[in-house]
Amino acid sequence: MEEAGVGTDDVMVLPGFIDLHCHGGGGADIMEAGNAPHTVAATHAAAGTTALLATTMTAEVPDIEQALAAANRAALEPGDDEAAVLGVHLEGPFISRSRLGAQPDFVIDGDTALMERLMGLARIRVVTLAPEADPQ
Repeated sequence: MEEAGVGTDDVMVLPGFIDLHCHGGGGADIMEAGNAPHTVAATHAAAGTTALLATTMTAEVPDIEQALAAANRAALEPGDDEAAVLGVHLEGPFISRSRLGAQPDFVIDGDTALMERLMGLARIRVVTLAPEADPQ
């Protein structure tokens, strides 16, 4: 099918990929903060990802806070050739100590005040947590 002088025999139009669990790319890790989210977003855009959730790891709280702030800056000030950072997938620290998987042991039992503070730093869209770890 040809329309308006554009041949479509060798062309496919597909929706962009949206990555909901993205720890890094291009040699950068979201937890590095700084410009890492921009590097990650540019790397993923080059491979067809149009949007992503910057995903954290269980870590010391100041490290999580820095990663959230950097991801938020990348979301608000995207580069021209970057996937859109739609927000954050907060993976921990409210996870099960007995089911850490690849996460380091910086587990915190449910903490509403901390969660509210983290939510003030970035648009947290997904949270991986252990509901059975409620301290009450």
